[in-house]
Amino acid sequence: MDDADLTLKSLYKEVHIKNKQIEELQVLIDTLQTNLRSAVSLIDTSKRSQIVDVQSYKWCINWRPGS
Repeated sequence: MDDADLTLKSLYKEVHIKNKQIEELQVLIDTLQTNLRSAVSLIDTSKRSQIVDVQSYKWCINWRPGS
């Protein structure tokens, strides 16, 4: 194997690791979105709009991979 092959192999490995990290982060985001929805559902409905009408809440809840 020459240096170019080793570099290419190293890059493929790095891409694989990064893809795995991205997948794990997407699972984490999905879990956090679910927990956020559950927590908000426990807030009295008269006060819920103070949370759900905030732009950062909407962004967090509506985020999807690829968006």
